[in-house]
Amino acid sequence: MNQLRQVRRAYLGQGGANLLLVNESSLYIYQPCCGKNICDGCIYAHKKKANEYNCPFCRHPMASTNDERFKLTKKRLACHDSDAFVMMGGVYYSRTEEIKQDARKAVALWEKAVELGSELAHYYLGVVYANGKGVQWDGEKAMYHWRLAAISGIPMARYNLGQASIQSKPRHPRQVRLAVKHFLIGAEAGHDESLAAIRKCYEECLVDKEVFEKALRAHKSVSDEISSKDRVAALKERAELRILGGL
Repeated sequence: MNQLRQVRRAYLGQGGANLLLVNESSLYIYQPCCGKNICDGCIYAHKKKANEYNCPFCRHPMASTNDERFKLTKKRLACHDSDAFVMMGGVYYSRTEEIKQDARKAVALWEKAVELGSELAHYYLGVVYANGKGVQWDGEKAMYHWRLAAISGIPMARYNLGQASIQSKPRHPRQVRLAVKHFLIGAEAGHDESLAAIRKCYEECLVDKEVFEKALRAHKSVSDEISSKDRVAALKERAELRILGGL
């Protein structure tokens, strides 16, 4: 418990666990019309080819405003769509012009999403317990949810676990090794912040050159594989239109 409180002061309590509810770098956008998560580059390419703004999967007209997206997403809640619960939890937690902020309701929605099998909801609940917003602060629960999210392949959870380990005081070699392991897994999944953390570890002589170069190569391989002109164009368009991002 003492370590967890140190982590809170050194990392979590300083906004280190940033809740990425509107992730402008997300590669996928949740489609409330059919409940699918579709590559943003694919959406952009479909729109350009078909010359109409509809869902590439179900061909339903795409929502052009946040209000439209919220209404469609609420309908998906009745279908027990875990991604819909995650999305609406993010809406209530972050506050929008259309919906008043309600952290407790957000937590309830994410807990329901976890029951329905959402891995991403575990990540968000970890951040909530780490920040103590909407629930009483609980470091053990934060780590619990992040571990489950990390096991399921959420790189942001890996990054937070790594930071929680490396920021603990006093810094123990075992904690450093654990942090590096988390950062490496995140970097190999293409997570930019994890790569930056490995770079910092290298600059502080906590890892050798071979480990750093391995992370660089793995990160570049994933980045090259998923990059495309359509995704770059979609990201730029989404930022300009300020449309709420998906998962």
